[in-house]
Amino acid sequence: MINLCTLTVHSIYTYLPYTLNFSRMRLILNFILALATCSVLAQTKPLKYSLSFPKTSDHYVHVELTIEHWNDDSLVLKMPEWTPGYYQLMNFAQKVEGVKLMNPKGKTIPVERSGNSWRINNTKNKSITISYDVKADRKFVASSFVDTSHAYLTPAGIFMYANDKINMPVRVTIVPNKSSDRIATGLEALTDREFTAPDFDILYDCPILIGPLEELPSFTVKGIKHRFIGYKMESFDRQLFMNNLKKMVETASGLIGDIPYKEYTFIAIGPGRGGVEHLNNTTISFAGSELNSAEGMNRTMNFIAHEYYHHYNIKRIRPYELGPFD
Repeated sequence: MINLCTLTVHSIYTYLPYTLNFSRMRLILNFILALATCSVLAQTKPLKYSLSFPKTSDHYVHVELTIEHWNDDSLVLKMPEWTPGYYQLMNFAQKVEGVKLMNPKGKTIPVERSGNSWRINNTKNKSITISYDVKADRKFVASSFVDTSHAYLTPAGIFMYANDKINMPVRVTIVPNKSSDRIATGLEALTDREFTAPDFDILYDCPILIGPLEELPSFTVKGIKHRFIGYKMESFDRQLFMNNLKKMVETASGLIGDIPYKEYTFIAIGPGRGGVEHLNNTTISFAGSELNSAEGMNRTMNFIAHEYYHHYNIKRIRPYELGPFD
């Protein structure tokens, strides 16, 4: 049984098994939540992350995490072992380097590591700033990769979480090296550089693509916006592709009869192989040159349809173990 006191409202709606009767489900949940008094809500200030890229030629992401007025006597930060959408142990902690605590006077203090955890003591009622670097050198749809032209980030391998508190809200600020760079993600945007998530289930479910990105003309299905944004998409008939993509979404969503997201983003990360499904987005390897024949177009649309349909079957119709995040 799901423990309601460990989940945000957003997570409860997101991770209940899929049902077409959303109105009845929401009425029941609102009633239950109105009766629940959860001590977990005491820590409501979001964890604030800032990402920058001072060493792109060496494939690094620099992360700063600020936590305001931590309520507990100690803080244990952990890096996940797997990522939603790719169900395999990944050992993301092995890519983390130089974890440091910055005290109020600006002095950095190394933090002791144990496995995929970092512990800080004497944190009661204190504000804490942690910094670390992540090596992002693997070109793969379930890993992070940074070079001098762009960055593709798998959040589970970038953002440490506070142990037993994945329900906490999160705010992410991204500082690209080039002011002209764009950012594509399923996270809710506050500005074009600042994003928010109600909890880590949603944060980890929203990969981030940064660089000289191109966005194709969007379309709507049942009044809901669908976007396609990519990196190095090459030459192809963009309008034909988007027409076909719209037909695919109409057909796939028509099989279920409902669209459970507010907006959906297809994120094309560049040539390669593979895709990863998420609740309101998918990241896919994509090469436009493969679309210049009927066979290539059909093959690509088949692949994208596969990843898109997973937001129903696997993300919402799923084994219990796949969510909330553990």
